[in-house]
Amino acid sequence: MPAEQVSSDLNLSLFISVAALVLSVLSPLISALVNGIFRIKEKNIDIAAKQKEQEREFYYQHRAEVTDRDQDFVTAMGEVYIYVDKSLWPLIDKIAQYVYSDNAFAAKDDFIELCKALSAEDIRTKHKDPSKHTDDFLPKDT
Repeated sequence: MPAEQVSSDLNLSLFISVAALVLSVLSPLISALVNGIFRIKEKNIDIAAKQKEQEREFYYQHRAEVTDRDQDFVTAMGEVYIYVDKSLWPLIDKIAQYVYSDNAFAAKDDFIELCKALSAEDIRTKHKDPSKHTDDFLPKDT
């Protein structure tokens, strides 16, 4: 019986040492694998956060552009109303409505009609006052 006991103790010792060897080899591999998986998840979270930040910045930049564009349009429309005859105002209102609804191409016919009406009024020759600015050099009075 002592021979069997030595043999089983040897098998148990061999099994424990092989198991320790296998675990010592697999432990860093498993640790590296788990670490890699969590690094990938962390990178994905960082990338998603950066994308959201870029989207937010893009939104704020272009929101200002759209707001400025609308303000410029309103200013330009005010100037148009100053210089154009009242009879053409409904046509200008119609064109402005197309522009506000982001359908500027639909305003083509009305815009052509407005251009023809303005040309018929001979708007370029209405103000025949000579320009006060000249390109000639004028000497100062001494």
